[in-house]
Amino acid sequence: MLVLLFSHSVYAVEQQTEATCILLKQQVAMYSNNRLHKNYRQSKKLLDSACINPEQISFKKFKLVDSSISKTAYNKPQTKPALISNIPSKVAENKQLNIFSLFPTGQIIALFTLLISFGVLSIIVRLNSAKIKGFLAERLVNKYLGKLNTNDYTVYKNLILSLENDDLTEVDHLVVSQYGIFVIETKNYAGWIFGSQHQAKWTQQIYKKKSQFQNPLRQNYKHCLAVGKLLGLVSNIKSVVVFTERAEFKIDMPSNVIKIGELLGHFYSFEQVKFTEKQVIEFNQKLRSNVSKTSRADRKAHLTIVKNKGAEPYIK
Repeated sequence: MLVLLFSHSVYAVEQQTEATCILLKQQVAMYSNNRLHKNYRQSKKLLDSACINPEQISFKKFKLVDSSISKTAYNKPQTKPALISNIPSKVAENKQLNIFSLFPTGQIIALFTLLISFGVLSIIVRLNSAKIKGFLAERLVNKYLGKLNTNDYTVYKNLILSLENDDLTEVDHLVVSQYGIFVIETKNYAGWIFGSQHQAKWTQQIYKKKSQFQNPLRQNYKHCLAVGKLLGLVSNIKSVVVFTERAEFKIDMPSNVIKIGELLGHFYSFEQVKFTEKQVIEFNQKLRSNVSKTSRADRKAHLTIVKNKGAEPYIK
């Protein structure tokens, strides 16, 4: 009677699967040298009570996904041909994957649009490299001129003025003060620069490649004439040619050909007063009037003149 009760109480414990019982036996063997260890006692207790009649795994519990696969497929490993036969038909037929199939159509279109836009932008930059470089250099000059005392100096930029023959010319920067009128021509050339005051052409050299450009002093002389015509002056108009730090002078340049970092010092070197305060006010009135009267048509006409004459070459 006691045996039956004991047997009934043992089998009342939920029996574990064969696989779980194997793991429990391994756990017991691992800690057999230390039977007081918690892992040993728990594993031993569970092994003795839940592995007397371990539960057998029945494949009937599993539902076959594909009815074409026989039940014997679970009893023995599938061979390589059997695995290949289960691959979807579209992938099996197209063993060489198309790279475009990995990306959605929208991403492909966006990628091609980005590439085309980059190509167009590169072309525009190359065609307008001289304008872009000139613009960047003028921005640097603006930055330095912004440090001048506004009580003593008045700065103008991109002035369209008329010459004696009624042609139009553009002055990069003009500074009005009692110490003189400063007409600034900016150049953004890289490499070695060779030239003198009386040469018609100056030379730019990068490694073994040479290129010539118009003497900027002669170019700025026309600007000075246009300023003198507007203000009614024949003297005390100072021509200044400014190169960026990308350039390196290989010969002694005239004192009014400087680097952009020397610009403020050049202005401050003129300490003798040349104009009265009343004259400076009149100059500024004439210049502001000229700015207000300059139309888009005037700027367009000036661009046409420059285009017909041809742009000066730049080397990267």
